[in-house]
This record gives sequence, C-alpha cells and structure tokens, in this order.
Amino acid sequence: MKKGFTMIELIFVIVILGILAAVAIPKINATRDDAEKVKSAQNIVTLIGDLGSYYTAQGSFTGKKIQELTNVALGGTDTEGTMKIGKDDNCLTIKVDSANGKVTFTGKASASKACTETLQLETVKAALGGNDIIGKDYIIDFAATSVNLNF
Repeated sequence: MKKGFTMIELIFVIVILGILAAVAIPKINATRDDAEKVKSAQNIVTLIGDLGSYYTAQGSFTGKKIQELTNVALGGTDTEGTMKIGKDDNCLTIKVDSANGKVTFTGKASASKACTETLQLETVKAALGGNDIIGKDYIIDFAATSVNLNF
C-alpha cells in the first residue's frame, strides 16, 4: 500500500485555505486603510507643529512658500497648500496669511470617505481646537499667541 494524500484530502485542504484567505484579505485591507488615516492625521498634527515652530523662530511666514515651512508633503501654490488623504487630492486646504501670522485650515465638504473619517479623528480635532473643519474654516492665529515670561 502506498502512503500519500488522497484527492479528497487535498481538495479539503485547498477549500480550507480558500476560506481562510477570503476572511483574511478584507481584514488586511481594512488595517491598511486605518493605517493610512492615522498617518494622515499625524501629518496634520506635525504640520501644525511645524508651522508654529517656524513662526515662533522667525516671527513671520513672509517670503516662504508653505511647502518650505514643513516636511509634510503638500501640493498647491506658494500661499495655499493642499494635503492628499486617501484618493482625495485636495482633502485639506491650508492657507497662510503671511502679513497677519494666521493659517486657515479647511476640510473639503464633498470629500471622500477616507478624507472625512481622517478629519473626524479625535487627534485631528484636538489639534484644531476640537473643531470639525469639514466644509468650514479653522484659523490658527500664531501672531496672537505669545509667551509671557515674568520672573
């Protein structure tokens, strides 16, 4: 008698592997989407920190493109940057008012699901003063914030 697997045993193994793959692949894709949202949220927080650090160190945004103020990848023009989240190229718009030291953040109103979900994450809302910015402006006035050192 020869030892080996029968055709039925092989078919059962293939069916079980197929079922496992059918369950695992959507979970992997969902994890990838969640990771992209978290990465984008962290980029927004980093962008705000970079802008604040630059303004604190230099006293103004004058003479610099918004892309030169941070290492976060931004599209757009010299005074208006756009951030891509998911497949949405203009999910977040960042406008710099160099003369007044203000930066305006606006979330795209007709944004993709990934963009909307990212802008509604608690870390993003906390960085933007607890505000929902989808279809609205949120202004950070770096010129109005100051440190008072009285000893």
